[in-house]
Amino acid sequence: MYDIDRVFTPDYFPTFPAATVTDPVSAVEGVRQTAGAERARRYLERVPPAITGEHGDVQTFRVCCRVVRGFAREDHEAMAVLQRWNAPTTAME
Repeated sequence: MYDIDRVFTPDYFPTFPAATVTDPVSAVEGVRQTAGAERARRYLERVPPAITGEHGDVQTFRVCCRVVRGFAREDHEAMAVLQRWNAPTTAME
C-alpha cells in the first residue's frame, strides 16, 4: 500500500519565489515571530497529533510541509511552531 523505501529529496518539492511582503512582527512567548507564524501556530492547535503506529511519520511529514510551504515560513520559524506542536498535548492547551 505504501512505498516505505521512497526517499524524498529537495528536488521533489517545487520552489517558490521569495515573498515580497513583510509580515508585521509580534512577540509570542519571548520568540520573535511574524503574523504568518502566528497563523501557523493556530493551525497546529487544530491538527491531530502524530501517533506512532498510526502513520504518525506521514502525519508529521504532511504537517511540516504545510507549515513550511503552505504558510511560507523560514526554517527557524517553522521549527519554533512545530516544537510546540510536537510537545506533549498539555503544552498546546
